[in-house]
Amino acid sequence: MAESALPPIPRSSTKPVELLPSLRPNGDHWLPAFQRLYPKLECLRCSLRVAGVWQRHVFLASEKRLRATLAPVLGDLTLATARPDAAVCPLCLGLLQDPDLMKDTPLMSSVVEAIVLQIKKKGYVLPEAVESSGTISNKETKLGFILGLTLPASLAIRDRAALHWLEASVNLFYCRSGGPVEVKDILKFAIEEHLQQYLPCFATAPSPPSPGTFKLDLSFFKPSVDADDYRHICSIMPRTYLEGKAYRRTRKRKKHAGTNLENLCTSTMVGHVVGVAAGDGEVRKKMADWFECLSEGNFIDHTDEHQKKEAASPAVTTVSVTREAFYLKGKYLKFSREMPQTLWLLEGGVRKGKASVEEVISEPVREWCEPESVVLMGSGREDMDVRMLGHGRPFLLQVNDPRRVPKEEGGQEEVAALQAAINAKMGLNREGDVVVRELSVSDRRQVKIMHAGAAEKQKVYACRVWVGGKVGREELSKCLESKRDLAVEQMTPIRVLHRRALLTRRKDIYEMRCEDVKVVEKEGEDGREGGKEGGREGDGMTEEGVEEALGTYFTLHLRTAAGTYIKEFVHGDMGRTRPNVGSLLGGLSADLLALDVTGVVVEEEEEEEKEKEKEEGVEEEEEEEEE
Repeated sequence: MAESALPPIPRSSTKPVELLPSLRPNGDHWLPAFQRLYPKLECLRCSLRVAGVWQRHVFLASEKRLRATLAPVLGDLTLATARPDAAVCPLCLGLLQDPDLMKDTPLMSSVVEAIVLQIKKKGYVLPEAVESSGTISNKETKLGFILGLTLPASLAIRDRAALHWLEASVNLFYCRSGGPVEVKDILKFAIEEHLQQYLPCFATAPSPPSPGTFKLDLSFFKPSVDADDYRHICSIMPRTYLEGKAYRRTRKRKKHAGTNLENLCTSTMVGHVVGVAAGDGEVRKKMADWFECLSEGNFIDHTDEHQKKEAASPAVTTVSVTREAFYLKGKYLKFSREMPQTLWLLEGGVRKGKASVEEVISEPVREWCEPESVVLMGSGREDMDVRMLGHGRPFLLQVNDPRRVPKEEGGQEEVAALQAAINAKMGLNREGDVVVRELSVSDRRQVKIMHAGAAEKQKVYACRVWVGGKVGREELSKCLESKRDLAVEQMTPIRVLHRRALLTRRKDIYEMRCEDVKVVEKEGEDGREGGKEGGREGDGMTEEGVEEALGTYFTLHLRTAAGTYIKEFVHGDMGRTRPNVGSLLGGLSADLLALDVTGVVVEEEEEEEKEKEKEEGVEEEEEEEEE
């Protein structure tokens, strides 16, 4: 298939829906209003929708079929002649004036072709069953898409002006609840039908969209019409509104934003205009006069021929194609004390530490699906000099606008290959500082679940502590291990005060356990692991030559509430954390030498683990009884 032209769109074989029941006049329902609007507008679809017709299939029908249906009721509508100076409908800007919206018209062809070219240009990987003609096998899941349209906001005011014109001219006002069917809705229906006819592998996606769903955003805009509408709105609105805070605030915000300055008629302004018109008869009269002017073909009052030509031309169209993000969830372990969770840049763009956990995990993902960006969301975060051990920290990886997504069936094999690539000692992870476990496909709902359980999380830590005095094992047990559900008041630590609010936070220390106690009573005593209780060689909590100062060294295990500042709990942060390890040991000075996170536990997960352990215990007892 050539990229410069589209093949003919296949026609649907289904029987056309009868239009007459939908257009049958019922008293003063839509017929009187339609007779006033058409042929004044010379746009059948806009005349019908403003008159109160709302059925979707009516607007998707061809004009020829609409005329044939309406002829027995209204007479011969084919006698209406189009005026050259009113060729473009002032209500839809010509977007609904194609003789048949369901045929391969220039507008529809250009839109569909632009979407297809964007998909090819960005290199999205489609299922192998999709052929060049767009067909797809029945076994393959269809590709979902969501279509978004952006039209000038002032079209809503033009529709409202037409209704006020009907009310003022013939004392007639009819409209279904919520106003006329919007141009955007009709155009969206037509484009969706065209896209599914041209690409049968596409299907409208349900809400919320599934991962990998295509998001098609179309924008139709007429700069001169927007400027003219803005000028007219300012002329019909009361001076009190133009001098009000709401109007000035909107204009000021747009000025400072520096974007979309050409779009003068914002949705906020449109809402104010409709609201004011509902209670101000003078404003309604001015809007009716404005519609009379529009229907005569006077789109703008400028004498510049170029502006008049631009106003009567088709709307400018921009097309953007992106893909819904997919999510990967899992748990990561970090073995380096020089690695931040996310990229850390100092002033001047200087990197601090090694490649981040986010960069290491996302490297194979970027190579596989070529996304626009990858964002790691962790269940909390550890400091750069803190290792993440145990079962790992839960995380969610958001992959934005991917060219490739895991398959719904058999996709776990692709995810397993990604996990193996992350854990392989190559690239940014050549030293094996990061290991990922339990990687699987997830969705955006997991983001809320992760944040919702933040308050219930419990963290388990192991830290190597020094205190400036001789402390025995019994004293550690009495002063620390005996404390349960210890309440701690922590002022914002000095080290993070530049980016955190100055508050006093209450946190709980649920339990503490001490081990590997060693007392250094002489200067120069060997400080390697292996004290009175014996150390674990190679556990990484200490380094050779560190424990040479006089005092007591021990490993402290803690289970705390999420958000507890462990470093400050150990050394006291100049008295800003009370109580702390030093104060609990009788006012001794204390310091932290190394810190590891050994577990992140949510209450639900903890209960599940206990149930599993209980079940395993029951099974073991049953096996013993059988033996």
